[in-house]
Amino acid sequence: MWAFEAAIDAANQLDGAGKAGALTTLRKNFARDIAIIADKLRTNSDPLSKEFRSTLASARQLVQNNGDATSSIIDEGTVGRCEGSQYSPPGVPFAATTRSAPDPRVSVCTPFFAQNDDMQRDCITHEFFHLVGLADVRPITSTADALNDANTLAQVVAYMHDRKRTRDSSGFDQPRIVYPSP
Repeated sequence: MWAFEAAIDAANQLDGAGKAGALTTLRKNFARDIAIIADKLRTNSDPLSKEFRSTLASARQLVQNNGDATSSIIDEGTVGRCEGSQYSPPGVPFAATTRSAPDPRVSVCTPFFAQNDDMQRDCITHEFFHLVGLADVRPITSTADALNDANTLAQVVAYMHDRKRTRDSSGFDQPRIVYPSP
């Protein structure tokens, strides 16, 4: 995300033909990144637009905060934060987080262990976004919703990291467009 943002900032400093050429290069070298940010975060697809740049900067900061967050992770099976009756509809989640609790603030629950590696990684990323204050937002109808949703940001991280991924591991908000693959 940082190299992508730096390339956008460099292109945005140019004028005329230089800017047009830089935009063409951006659209070629970062086609997947542009598509992911515009689609998942419900923003303008012009990487030089103020809206896109602001959305990308906000997402980058949230990803940085996620990486800086700390917590141990505890297996609680079906008790504690994993007790299914406290959720609506009732059911044991993959994982649960209580931001204000003492460490460990993140619990993995029984269903977590039956998931594939991608889903487990995305689930932990999602829980760490809760540690930095993001919520579970449904439905996602705006950039503000997307930037406040732990799942959306976890999926952005996954799509940016796994350049061949074509589907959300969560099943919630599948891409509305096909993301270019390398």
